[in-house]
Amino acid sequence: MRESFEASSLERVDREKAHKKAESVLSGRVKESDFVDVYGEQEVARDLEKVEELKRKFVGDQTPESAETKKIADIFEAIVLEHGELSEWFGENGFTVGVSEYDDFINGVDMVVEFCKVEKSETPHLALGMDVTFTSDTTAKFDRLREQIENGQLAKVKYFSSEHSNIRGGMDNIPEVIVGVDRKTVEELMELWLEKDNRALEGHRVQIMILKEIEAQLRTFAEYSKSLGNDDLTEIYKSRLKIVMNLLAQKTKVYKKVALDLDTDSVYMAITDYMRRWQKIISQPEESKGITRGEEIEQLSLKESLTVQRELILSSGLEPAIWISQYAEHFQKETAKDSGLRYMVRNDLAGAAEEISKRLYYGDKLKKVA
Repeated sequence: MRESFEASSLERVDREKAHKKAESVLSGRVKESDFVDVYGEQEVARDLEKVEELKRKFVGDQTPESAETKKIADIFEAIVLEHGELSEWFGENGFTVGVSEYDDFINGVDMVVEFCKVEKSETPHLALGMDVTFTSDTTAKFDRLREQIENGQLAKVKYFSSEHSNIRGGMDNIPEVIVGVDRKTVEELMELWLEKDNRALEGHRVQIMILKEIEAQLRTFAEYSKSLGNDDLTEIYKSRLKIVMNLLAQKTKVYKKVALDLDTDSVYMAITDYMRRWQKIISQPEESKGITRGEEIEQLSLKESLTVQRELILSSGLEPAIWISQYAEHFQKETAKDSGLRYMVRNDLAGAAEEISKRLYYGDKLKKVA
């Protein structure tokens, strides 16, 4: 029990150190105040006021659990922002840009990746909006991206400046994707990041996971745009898809080394599985606009639910009746809303039990029996 407590304390210390480092990295994101000459003082001031209002609301609505989740998400975002470029996860011509807080809160974009042929300045850059996540429940985010395609309006950022192009100000029609890994992968990256083990980060499987997630989404979005008869969006997605496919071809050696480890990440599996299901629906013309929301992975059967609850009860050290009275309802809510969690239950029961335990017991005074 003491060893478990000490390990937990060390994890918290490391997480706080990593979050401070993440805050430093994220502080270098685009600043709205640098665009007064573009939008004028009053408009920039109004935008900053909106951001502060949303931040106050966000903080006010936070629970201890969601605050911790936000810290881990910030850490992952900072690592991708830094090593996407430093370790060339997006290739030697891929450059990451942390967008402004306004564009994060208002337009829902965390960062932009520019793919530039720097040796030919006349070659137009390609930007890829990225919404970084580490939760496997991405249904709502994919609903938003699907609606963008159906409305023919892709992501946009208001405050953007690039060292590699002449863009300064707003940018629209940015194809956006969801990039994510699970908590265990974030913690693994965090440890390497704190140790400054850049060599390990350069060859880490996360770069292949990210590129494969992007590839699957761009391919699906291109097919969906085509099914809706929107040739312009189809070409936008195809142009980015070509870049990502070339990057994956360049990283063949890394891919071969890590291929067998990709499916150990629940978020990666949830994202790629969602894309496979979406593509299957697209192939049926009469259903091409009817992608199911929130039910991309079937709900747990009674047998599956009881199996994982039995594991949780045994590991908790509580009497079954006590555990059920305190945690069963929360368990049902978590598994009902999170398709990735349901995927884990069916493919990695131990991992699912660990993830569910974190959600159920976070901030709780439950004393587990050693």
